[in-house]
Parts: sequence; C-alpha cells; structure tokens
Amino acid sequence: MTPRNRLPRVRQLLTAPALSTAHLVAGAAGLDGGVSSVRGLAPNQVAALPEVEFSGAIVVLGELRGHLLEMLLPRLHAAGTAAIVARVPAETVLTSTRWLADRLALPLLASPESDPVELAVRLDHLVHGDVIARGQACARLAGKLRGRMATPEVVVSLLREQVGIECAVVGADAVVLAGAVAVPPTHEDLVTTGPTRSASAERLRVVLPALPQAAGATQGSALWLIADLPEVTESFGNLVEDVLGIAAVALAGWAVAQRFDAQRDAAFKTSVLAQLLTSTSGVSAHLVEQSVAAGWRLDGWHVAVCLRSDPLPDAARMDPLTLTVERVLRERLPGSEFVRLGDGWVSWSTFPGEPSAERFDALVNATRLVVAEVDARLVAGVGRPRRGGAGLAEVILEAQELAVTAGHAPGRKVVEDARASPTRRLVMGAVADEETARRSRRLLKPLLGKTSPVLLTTLETYLGLESSIAHTANRLNVHRNTVVKRLDRIQQLMNLRLDDPEIRLALQIACRALR
Repeated sequence: MTPRNRLPRVRQLLTAPALSTAHLVAGAAGLDGGVSSVRGLAPNQVAALPEVEFSGAIVVLGELRGHLLEMLLPRLHAAGTAAIVARVPAETVLTSTRWLADRLALPLLASPESDPVELAVRLDHLVHGDVIARGQACARLAGKLRGRMATPEVVVSLLREQVGIECAVVGADAVVLAGAVAVPPTHEDLVTTGPTRSASAERLRVVLPALPQAAGATQGSALWLIADLPEVTESFGNLVEDVLGIAAVALAGWAVAQRFDAQRDAAFKTSVLAQLLTSTSGVSAHLVEQSVAAGWRLDGWHVAVCLRSDPLPDAARMDPLTLTVERVLRERLPGSEFVRLGDGWVSWSTFPGEPSAERFDALVNATRLVVAEVDARLVAGVGRPRRGGAGLAEVILEAQELAVTAGHAPGRKVVEDARASPTRRLVMGAVADEETARRSRRLLKPLLGKTSPVLLTTLETYLGLESSIAHTANRLNVHRNTVVKRLDRIQQLMNLRLDDPEIRLALQIACRALR
C-alpha cells in the first residue's frame, strides 16, 4: 500500500513563493529531510526553549543575531528540527554558525525581508495543504450526505459531483450494485479488512470495506466501495481514500437500515405463515388481511417447496445461509415467495390456473438446481398443487413432510416430491420419524461398534435382497459361507432369529431409518 502521508522535503519548499527572498546560508546536506510542521519562535523564548514539539518542524525565528543564533542550533537539532528560517541578513551570519549548521546538516535560511508570523502561516499552508484540501472535500461530502438516505446510487452520484471520481458500490459475489469501474471487480479485490490500494495498467484501484458482514460469514464485509483512478498523485490518492471513508459510513447506515427492515419484514412474514399453518378454523378475515400486508396472493393454485439443511447448520451460519438460499431460489424460481420457518425455508409459487404436469416437473427440476447450487447439504420437499388459502397451508405442510423424508443417504432422494408412490411415501415417512430412528439405534446397537460395520452392511444387504444368501454373497463379493457365518454372528449378538418374518421387517425398517 502507498504510504499514507509522504512528507514534503525542505528542498521542495525552497521553490515556494513564500521563500522566494530567502537564502540558504548553510546545512545543504539536510535539504532532503521531511517537514511535518511549522513552528514560530520569538527571540524572548530562546533562553528557555518552550516545551514544543520540534521534530520534523521548520522553525521560523525573529531577529536573532550573532552567537545567540549559533547557541540555538545544537538545541534545535537535538529536538529533531528539519530546518531554520531566521529574519537576518545572510551576510551577518557568523562563519562559525555556518560551520556548525553544515556539521549538523541543519538547513539554515536567511530571510531578512519576511515577517516571521506571516511567513510561518504561509509555510504551514504549504506543509498542510493536502490535509486542508482533504478536510474541505470531506466536509463538503458530509454536508451533502447529511439528512439524505445514502443509497448506493446517491453515494456514487455525490462522489462524482463533489470529488470528480467514478466509483462502484459492490456487494456479495463481486456484484456491482451501483456505479461502474474500468475493470470488473473480482473476489480477490474484496478480501480486505481495511483500505487498500493496488496499481495496474497505469491505474490506481482503491478498495474500502463499507459494511461489516453478518455473523458467521467468512469474509469481513458485505459491501465495498471501489474507485478506479487514472495515474494520480499520492495526495489525490489520499483524498480519494478519505472521501470514500466518509461515503462508507453513510452507506453503512443505509445498509443497516435496509437489513433492519428486511429482518422486520421476515419476522412479520414468518409470524403470518405460522398462523396460517396452525389455524384450526380455516382462513380468517384477519389472516387474509395479514397475508395482503405481506404481499401474498391466497387465491389461485400454489406449489410449495420446503428446504432444510441435513444436518442442521449452527446458529451462526443460518443468517448468511438464508441470504444465499433466498438469492438462489429467486433466481431459479422467479416470482416465488420466500419465508424462513423454524430450522428451514419455505417458498411457493402461485398460478391463476392449476399447473400442468410439465409445469410441476419444471418446478421440481428447478428445486434440484437450487439444492445443487447452494451446496450446503440441502434437501427439499415439493408438495402437489393446492388451491386457495387453505390449500396453501396444506401444500406447505405436505412439502415439509416430504423434506423430512429427503436426505443424502443411500436409498433417499435429495428432493422428494408429491409424485412419489404412496408406498414409498409411507415407508419413507415411517423411517424418517425421530422416534423410529431412536428405537432403531437401540435395536441395532450390537452392530454399531467400531469392529462390526461389516455385520451391519451384511444384514442390510441380506434384507434388501429378500433374504437370499447367494445374492448377498454375490453383491458383497464374498463366499456364501462367509455370509452364513456373519448372519450367525449377527443372531448371536442380537439374540434373535432371522427366520422370523416380523423380525426381518423390523430390522429392515431399522436399517433404513439409520440412513
């Protein structure tokens, strides 16, 4: 990163009009020293040098002649002074004083015609001109932003009008929300926790994070300001960084307000949907009013999708994951509603007429694409079309039931839909029950040890192949006697007999539930 403040050199200031009548008397070896400030020193202050910071300063003296000036040089040099300007004629400076200034490499300038106070003020403006200009630009921008909603469009427009720079407000996935930059932003540009500058192709890119990311996110910001500038001076680069900082504060205020409104809206919609799903007396007039306020249509035909993460993510990841799921859903299912409900998400699409089988298939396929794109071990259920407000509640409940039976384990589908056969839905619904899973773990506990996974695999394969030892041996690629020995061992460990049909059915359900 370019240094934030590169100090002007004494040599540079010698060419300024303020020092046009000054003469360098001695100390030329120190002309490349940096100047950070300007200090005035009256003759009556010389005897007791005041407690003032002289490091990097140009010290402007009044009329101080002879040995008094010479006696002052070592003290000012020890204090870190960058240069001395004295209101004395050059010819009156003693030879010993010149020799000492050269030895200390402390530039000594004689300016007999300059008023010390006026000269100090003019030099101070030279030294701090960049800071003053940056402060004025920041003040102008802050004044324009005061009392306004600093949307991305407003921020970009004001930066163009007030400072003359083109910039862009960039969100997640390097998506430009407003403005434009010469080179499209990349994910590498956004991996930053503070202001950064990078130069390429004779352009300077300034990147500034504007909004902290939600809890649990992997990156440090959710919004960025990016400005691409032609080759500019360091001073203007500092100015751009400062005004972007002012704009970032205003932009963060807008984004936080947007986030608050979105969270409030989401909480309201979740509440309305929960009332709709739990209503035992149909869709009341109050619920209709609440649904209208939420922007939902209760008339027409509804197809619902319920998504959940398998397994459930920790609480810190739910908010950023919700944003991702909503974004992908709206891209794949445009016009659909979206509500976070419990530990999952519900979305539905509304149609004026009953959707055709082809339209339903398209919705199921779009749901598969959503699950695959989010890549967070999502599973989903898709309910069959239902009509009206009561039908919306029914199709959502059906989608939730189907989502419970969905999974990534063998034998399960990542997306279960209402077209599944009644037999499959009955079996999957039974084995997906949490109580069934708990009982299944207890029943199969003797086979769940670290030393016996092969026994559980053998049992599951044997039951899935209609209790055929020959087919099981062929599937597992072992000798049939090996299968017989394993089955005998299973019966001993579990203290049961596999020739009982009811026991085989119970074991098959238990194996399926553990998936």
